[in-house]
Amino acid sequence: MKKTLLFAAALAASLGAYAQDLVVFNTDNSSLSDIESKYTEHTDSKGKAYNAADFAEETVIGDCDAFTVYASPSAWSLKSNNAFVINGSMDVAKGGIQGDTNPNVSMTPGEGQEFVEPTTGSYLIVKAKKDGYVYVFHKASSNKNYGVFEEGVAIPYNFIALSNKETLKSPYYFEVAAKQVTADGDTYYVVDRDNATYAKGIDWPENICTSFRSDAQNADGTWNKIGAGGSGVISFPVATGLTYKITAQGSKITASAVCFNATNDLAVAEKDGDGVVTNLTDKDRTDGKPSVWPEAGTSGIKAVVSADGSVELDTKAPVYNLAGQRVSNAYKGVVLQNGHKFINK
Repeated sequence: MKKTLLFAAALAASLGAYAQDLVVFNTDNSSLSDIESKYTEHTDSKGKAYNAADFAEETVIGDCDAFTVYASPSAWSLKSNNAFVINGSMDVAKGGIQGDTNPNVSMTPGEGQEFVEPTTGSYLIVKAKKDGYVYVFHKASSNKNYGVFEEGVAIPYNFIALSNKETLKSPYYFEVAAKQVTADGDTYYVVDRDNATYAKGIDWPENICTSFRSDAQNADGTWNKIGAGGSGVISFPVATGLTYKITAQGSKITASAVCFNATNDLAVAEKDGDGVVTNLTDKDRTDGKPSVWPEAGTSGIKAVVSADGSVELDTKAPVYNLAGQRVSNAYKGVVLQNGHKFINK
């Protein structure tokens, strides 16, 4: 069923309203205030000892008016990541939580491959209470596949991160390509493997932004990679009552905080230990690969399915050329809009 989006009150809210829609992963968070008392000693694959709390089931690690966030059944420990600044004036305290087991998620690029959500290992779970956008602040790597799953289906997301390598522009940015599908009478946005801009849909962030990695391995068996690290943000649309899993392939996601905003325009910056603030949401960036981006609401609904099964497209949706550049409605030639390709004459 199509849901009506009522954002007027949220849009009119002051900056202070973000406090009730923000969860930071540190001991100031009531859900994590006693996590260290539950630590037991663990040993990693290299024989190094560390402390972590074992969660036998999905465990609440934060709750607010807009969402509840859970840690998957795994061992988790607190970390100390850099702080963030929201909308230029709200400081988000340092925080961080990391699991100890790689998830069993499958997001391998390539024709015929399927995206499979994680069911074991360490990943975050967000259950939405409002329609809008969720922002996950995390420790990013340029050579890990990241994924967001809505009720088991891979959905598109925004990704932006700082880079500590000169070979990868900092910050670097992209949007995962989206595709419309219709099921159960609704139109959904899912990851588009056939996108004209970037066919793989999900891959290492550095590959999407630079096409750096070759198809062959090095002589020593390693892949060519930039391997940049730095703070990052993943944002995606959410719908009331639906469940989302945020994960990385071959990596234990390290998250600092989760925030909700009614619209997809939250201004975010990193604040390091020396107080230096670095912007993470420059909307004028051009090095990424833009794509069709869903609106907030039920499964990112942007088109209305009529009673006869036909789809009424949103004519105000952004239009892109085959190079992935946003163009005006007057642009002539082959364009992409609402996840569809057509010729604009």
